Amino acid sequence: MRRLWTVQEGRLAKKVWFQFSDKALDVKRVYDELDRSCVPSRVERWLQKAIYLQLWVQIWYRGQRMEHISVTATAITLIRSTLASRSVSVATDEALCLFTLMAKDLTQVTSVPPTQRMEVFWRSFQKVPIGFLFSRAVEKMAQKGLHWAPSSFLGLQSDKEWSGLVELSFPMEKDPHAYPTDSGLLVSLPGFTLHPALIGRMKAFIFPVKSVVVQDEEGVWYRVLVEEPWRHGSETLHTSHKLAVILAHELRDKGTEVPYASQPDNVFSLDDSSDGVLVSIVRTVGEVKYVTAHSHVSVYRWGPGYQTYFSSASRCAEDVNLSYEILVNESETSLRDRYRATVENYLSDTRILDISVERARYFGQNTNRESIVDDLLDETLYIVSLGDCRRVQKVDASQQWCVD
Repeated sequence: MRRLWTVQEGRLAKKVWFQFSDKALDVKRVYDELDRSCVPSRVERWLQKAIYLQLWVQIWYRGQRMEHISVTATAITLIRSTLASRSVSVATDEALCLFTLMAKDLTQVTSVPPTQRMEVFWRSFQKVPIGFLFSRAVEKMAQKGLHWAPSSFLGLQSDKEWSGLVELSFPMEKDPHAYPTDSGLLVSLPGFTLHPALIGRMKAFIFPVKSVVVQDEEGVWYRVLVEEPWRHGSETLHTSHKLAVILAHELRDKGTEVPYASQPDNVFSLDDSSDGVLVSIVRTVGEVKYVTAHSHVSVYRWGPGYQTYFSSASRCAEDVNLSYEILVNESETSLRDRYRATVENYLSDTRILDISVERARYFGQNTNRESIVDDLLDETLYIVSLGDCRRVQKVDASQQWCVD
């Protein structure tokens, strides 16, 4: 049975029987009365747990508190797991079932037009898991303030994509939550603000952007990979936007110090990574930044090898101070000729040369002198094209964002 209404019928019944070919059974009673004096085989144990878990999630769960787990998160997560494979003939009936399954007041939805039922459903929550900020649900709500919310619990999209990051989608009761408001989803999360001229600079050199390398005020380098739109119909970026990135968690330095030449795998691996959302800041009121979300992003903090490599390229870029007009109008060939001598001079430093050679080996590239120069020259010109627009300012986890 895959119809949405049958879940409600099973959930509301005081006792659910299953009809087999020879007789009907109360499966819960059978499971509860199993002889557990004998050790079951691995297959029997798996079957018992799998069957019981599915029945518990779909039928027997009635809002019980799972130890220390957020009641709201439990309800949303389990109902979503239950309904993912279900279907309904009339789309607006879904909200009726959701209100019933979550023991909410049905008069809230029966008193509004059917097309407004899902909006009423999501606005009925005082708090939801923060993971919804990172939801990649195929369809999200169109109403202002609810652009973060999936428009349906149905569909075979994975729970991770639908409800966002696992670690933020099943919080403990005491953990931070997100708070639906008329203006958007209110969260407290870390991130960083981008240079106000970054969009204009990227359009001049490397647009359409898929990724960009940035550097914080402490000199740490990151890669920001721009992925799919945050929701269907997300506003397109333009030069007037003041951009920021909201992170799922702070990016940390692993603090691993290794000899560059002996352990290149550790040198060039990432220190940390985080999912994020690229937003534009509309206004700031008190401690809250009101933002419009544009795209999902992945943010990577480079390991020690790349930190050294990019810092070397940055110093090369700063040694030849060119105006923006020259950068825009001069050919790439001319720029490469202008910077080549500076790059070759920096490679006379054995530490920079060693890390450049190890980088080439790590990625299976040619390690001859000319190739090493060309590679560092590429990174130098990339940083030249970004200029000071690569600078970002870190924002700590106490920052409040209202996202729509």
